[in-house]
This record gives sequence, structure tokens and C-alpha cells, in this order.
Amino acid sequence: MPILNDQLRKGWISRLFREARSDLYASYNIEKPFISANLILQSMKKLEKAIFLCLGEPNIIQEILLSEIICENVFYKTLFFIQKSINYWTDMILSFEIINTSVILAETELIFNFARIIINNFTDEVIPQHLMSFPVK
Repeated sequence: MPILNDQLRKGWISRLFREARSDLYASYNIEKPFISANLILQSMKKLEKAIFLCLGEPNIIQEILLSEIICENVFYKTLFFIQKSINYWTDMILSFEIINTSVILAETELIFNFARIIINNFTDEVIPQHLMSFPVK
């Protein structure tokens, strides 16, 4: 039973997910690690927004994560991990550090799987598993 019935919100969630997937696929075709990492980071940020939209008001979810109420809740710990991962990679890219794209890709694929599960459970959108396969870089 889908929890989210707001059509506008579902439309944005679907759009963010599709754009995140497109950004990730585009990153596989770029040889320059810095540009590829930027696209992957964009993908991560869009997935985070899609997840937050599924859960309700993104600003409230953000406040919950900042307030560290997460305690032992695995779900909030996962959201916290996603946020920390995005912050870490943003700092790395902004400081022009050497970026291992295979590591950031692995993290992004984990976030994609988590986002797919959340979107499938909170909306009536069903994202098939075959859309989650990524090319090998």
C-alpha cells in the first residue's frame, strides 16, 4: 500500500530518480575523473532529494538528521550515511583531491538501491531491478 499519494511530489521523485540515473550513466562515458566525479556527486544529491521527498518535507528530514535523534534507528543511520557521503565527496571535489571514481561509484550504487527500495515502498511507482544495473567501468 503506497503511503505517498501527492501526484506532484511523486512526479518530482520520479524525475529526480531518472535524472540521477542519467547523470550516473553519463559519468561512465567520461574519461576525466574530476568531471566524472562531479556527475556522480550530482547523482547522489538528486537521490538524496528523492528520498527526502518520499519521507515528507525535506527540510524536516534534514533537521532530524542534524539533531542527531537517529540513535539506534537503522533507517535514519542510513540517511545519515548518505548525507555524510555526499558531504565527504563534495569536500574532496572542491579541494581538487585525487578521486578514485570506483569508490564513489560503489557508494552511489548503494544509494541507488536504497532509493529504489524507498521509492517503491512509499509511492506506487515501481522501479524494476533491471533499471538498476550499471555498466562496468
